[in-house]
Amino acid sequence: FSFFIVFFCFFFSLLKYKKGYLSQFLSNKYLVWGGKVSFCFYLIHLFVIQIGYFVYKKIGLDFNLLFLALIMFLVTLVFSSLAYTYIEKPLNKMIKEKFL
Repeated sequence: FSFFIVFFCFFFSLLKYKKGYLSQFLSNKYLVWGGKVSFCFYLIHLFVIQIGYFVYKKIGLDFNLLFLALIMFLVTLVFSSLAYTYIEKPLNKMIKEKFL
């Protein structure tokens, strides 16, 4: 147990300095963008999976399941990006202006 405490203290101390490799890696613009859209991704993914499964079973598309999973991932990514840009960001701005 104490190993994990020491490990996490060491890990977070590396993040403290912005010049470190880990900090530069985590500051990558694609990782930052992924972090921003991750909540919308979480909210949308099950809906896209259910629609993809429905289309796969009812319409009888003959896709490889791995290919179907990739398509559903990309569709979820596009919709979560749109939801973040046009719903979450404006609502966050409005809430901050009204209540904070």
